[in-house]
Parts: sequence; C-alpha cells; structure tokens
Amino acid sequence: MMLKPQNILGLPKGDLESSTLAVLKQANLEFAKTDRRLWLHCNDHRYVGVLLRPSEILTFVASGQIGLGFVGYDHVLNESLGRKIAAHSVRRIADLGSSKILFSPVRWVLAVPIESGWRSLDDLRILRRTLNVATEIPFIARRWLAQQGISAKVQLSLGSTEAKAPQFCDAIVDCAHSGQTLMQNGLQEIAQVCTSTTQLIANATLLSREDEFYVRTTKLVEKIKQIVERAKK
Repeated sequence: MMLKPQNILGLPKGDLESSTLAVLKQANLEFAKTDRRLWLHCNDHRYVGVLLRPSEILTFVASGQIGLGFVGYDHVLNESLGRKIAAHSVRRIADLGSSKILFSPVRWVLAVPIESGWRSLDDLRILRRTLNVATEIPFIARRWLAQQGISAKVQLSLGSTEAKAPQFCDAIVDCAHSGQTLMQNGLQEIAQVCTSTTQLIANATLLSREDEFYVRTTKLVEKIKQIVERAKK
C-alpha cells in the first residue's frame, strides 16, 4: 500500500542515524529498528520512518514525496546553489545543531597533501595552474574557492574523499571531526570552508495547507526545540 507523503519521515542513514532516533524518542516517537529493514514502524501510527542518504531525503522532501526529514544544512545549501532543488520548495523548521550535546556541528575544510608543501591559501592563490579539488559539496566548494581568489576545477566525490588526493586531485573539501582521518591519509587542513548543523525540513507546499499535517508538525517542532534547549543546560 502506498503511503501518503504526510506520513513519511525521512531518517538519515549513517552518522546521524542514532542521534536522530534518540531525539525522536525523547519527543515520544519511537521507531522500531530491526534487522536490515529500512522502513521503520512508529509507535505513533501517523508516522512511518524510512532510512535514506541525507541528500536523497532532501530530494524527496523537495518533490513532495516525503513530508518531513532530517538533513544537514550543507546538503540544503549545496543543492540550492546547484539549482537541483527550488529554494522555495523546502522549509527549514528546526535546527538541532544548536545543541552540541545532541548534534555537533560539522566542519567542512579544505585539505591538501602534507607532501605538497602548501601551508596556506596564499600558496594556492599564486599557483600558475588550476587546482583540482574533490568534494561531496561541489557547489559550496566552487563558490568558496572563487571567493578566496583560487582558480579551481571542482569534481564530485561520492565518498572516500580522503583517498583522492594526491593521486586523483590536488586537494579536497571534506568533513573534519578530530582531524585524525586527514592526518592518517597524509592530508592537512589549511582552511575552514563552512559549518553545518542538522535540520528538520518540511515540504513547503504540504506545510502551507494548515491542515492536520501542519498542526502535527508544529507540535513536533515545539517538542524538538524544547529537547534542544534542555540539552544546552
């Protein structure tokens, strides 16, 4: 049986998965995670969860195939800059990243091979050739590099970005947590590109109807905001 978009909640598969489910549990929404099933039943029959990549959650929410979903702001901004989604098609309705206890903000950094000898942005600005950069957020990276006055060709990376330099590219823009992964792969950070927090987003058209979905979503947002505020104390 096909589900209505208003009943589907997009849950991020991967790093954000456990934190998202924990916050929803505090909001009295418990999703039964068993075996390898990606569709999750909820104790509230008005919701069904589906585990997806954050970028896909954004796409499905923007198109109206999913009513609500959790994604990183980096995905929203990158897809908007690339015009892959219409900016007005999605509404960001709660920011979970303001509490570092629940969701630590993600840092995206420009990193280069240690062996390159490059230590600053100035070293890249004076290059007499175009810098090849790999990243999962190409539109954000392309804009930022241009703002820094660096001539660059940016290519999309679909994962394992740290493995790309120096064999397949000159530098990368990637998430940096402790910095250990970069170091272990012979890379070093030379600049922060941006930060990103986890957002609850909704399809703008569905939310504008002010029906049962609107009322239910408004209550969920209030609960999440309260959870985030409590976590700050």
